[in-house]
Amino acid sequence: MRSTTNKYLQKCGTTIGDLLSERDAEESLRSQDREVLLVIVGTGRAPGLDRMVQYLTDRYAVPISAVSFDLFELQDGTRLMSREIHEADQAVEAVQRRTQITPQDVLNVAHNSGIGGSFAAIHDAALALGLYPRTWKTSIMYASPKNRTRMLFTVWARSQEARLRVYVGHASFAEFYDALADLTQQYLGPEGYKLLTLDQAQEFARQLRAFFEALKANTQTTLASLEVQE
Repeated sequence: MRSTTNKYLQKCGTTIGDLLSERDAEESLRSQDREVLLVIVGTGRAPGLDRMVQYLTDRYAVPISAVSFDLFELQDGTRLMSREIHEADQAVEAVQRRTQITPQDVLNVAHNSGIGGSFAAIHDAALALGLYPRTWKTSIMYASPKNRTRMLFTVWARSQEARLRVYVGHASFAEFYDALADLTQQYLGPEGYKLLTLDQAQEFARQLRAFFEALKANTQTTLASLEVQE
């Protein structure tokens, strides 16, 4: 499997090793340290699928998601797909309990790497905003409480070039907080990786708070507008 994947990645000028190293995820290759998430994808939805997902979750604590797509074709030939997701959050929680990695464990890694202050600044801001911290051995993925398996942004505890590494995604902010891409970029910067000094990490934490304040203000403005129209 690895050799086949590497052949494909070589066309893009990279390898599995490069991608794992970039994401500080080399330990994912060790079976004893690996967390597995099963995803079932298809068009339509077979009878009994939800029961099977729930059975595997309740009986064996399997972290599993079922993603189904409906395909629509418009008159001009354009094809659209709509997505429905059924996720077993209990299984994800069970995996976390088994790994017993706490946010403090990851914070300790950051402190040992010399970036504890930077890591803590963003972590404290995320918790204050009610974001869910999903822990890994050397990183914390912050997610919306509505869906704890979808990343908003990830912060790594091992330093790179003596700085803190952060990845920000825009799609999940749009999905769970109805945030436009330009608003997310305005406050949190472009989508992708960034390396932050302590001052930059503290600024990112401030901008994260400001971003959610802006979202709150936009929501209140929208509600007030609807009330006026009524």
